[in-house]
Amino acid sequence: AGARDRLHGGNVVNDDLLPLQDFMLRLVHQSWAYDNLTGQDAAPLAWTPVLTCATPGNLSVAYTTQKATVTKVGISIFYDFNIETSSFTHTTAAGDLSVTGLPFASLGSGGGVFVGKLSWGGITKANFTEIDCEIAGVGSTSFRFVASGSAQALTIIAITDLPTGGAVRLRGSGRYFVQ
Repeated sequence: AGARDRLHGGNVVNDDLLPLQDFMLRLVHQSWAYDNLTGQDAAPLAWTPVLTCATPGNLSVAYTTQKATVTKVGISIFYDFNIETSSFTHTTAAGDLSVTGLPFASLGSGGGVFVGKLSWGGITKANFTEIDCEIAGVGSTSFRFVASGSAQALTIIAITDLPTGGAVRLRGSGRYFVQ
């Protein structure tokens, strides 16, 4: 050990480097990364999920359950939702089925990158065995639903895949990123 080295906690420490080490630790602890990536930012937040589509037309939805939460951990958003309808009717509605109301806009797009799991009922899609949720796009506060099945191309669920007059049940969770 050199003249300016000393024993500290069983380790040799160079006194000349202590100010630099302290400064670096202070920067790390005051940085955005430390504040936003080292733990949960906030307690789960409640939000209200709304079932809709690209062109709602005369879509009418009555909910028996309409609950959801998000938890922000750093730049990751974890969401959970539970939607059950008592009445679900449409004749002029068209386009992709979606759920709106997420409290944080997404950083990235869907395309399978931010896929969440879904338990579902009330959707009719022959030859498809699984339906997942994905963020609708960059800057989006909604997600849509993607169907998959053996020897089937991935397909976005349309409002017309939900029979009018039926009941719908969608329970799921997923993750996406924010800026």
